[in-house]
Amino acid sequence: MEDVASHYPPDLPPCRTYPPVSMWASRDAFWGPFQVGVGLLGVFLALALIVMRFAPLSSAAISLRGLVPACLGALAPSSEYVLPDSDSRYYSREELEALSDWELYVGHNEIYARHGKGFLQDDLAEHFSQCGWYVRLYTPEEYDALPSLLNEYEQANSDLMWEVRNERGI
Repeated sequence: MEDVASHYPPDLPPCRTYPPVSMWASRDAFWGPFQVGVGLLGVFLALALIVMRFAPLSSAAISLRGLVPACLGALAPSSEYVLPDSDSRYYSREELEALSDWELYVGHNEIYARHGKGFLQDDLAEHFSQCGWYVRLYTPEEYDALPSLLNEYEQANSDLMWEVRNERGI
């Protein structure tokens, strides 16, 4: 040890020693709040499920049900959508007229599928069941009984698609 010390200049301050930090102290600093957060999330999800189960048409249930597709939609690749921005921008007539009949049919119903509407038509039910973002929350009858869940973009795009589909006879 004497040999090592002789290699350092004598004007350096002596080495400080700090108390050892326990490995468990750093873990508890992270895991404590994490466990509380997970617990609160579990309580929130349990309450959401209760509200959705026992009050399916209440305004609280409607807003909670809307969270599920919205969260999944944010994670879904845009390739799963015919019109990926139909909830956030207005599509022009030219854009919609450039779609095939099938794309226009699916794109129109995609707006409602984002809000959890179920479909009686086998082709639509099968198509949306293949989409990772789709969660059926309502039967068609339940969805039709609700106040409109569409925002201004969705409503305008739906109206325009309805016009184009009627002009084509589909």
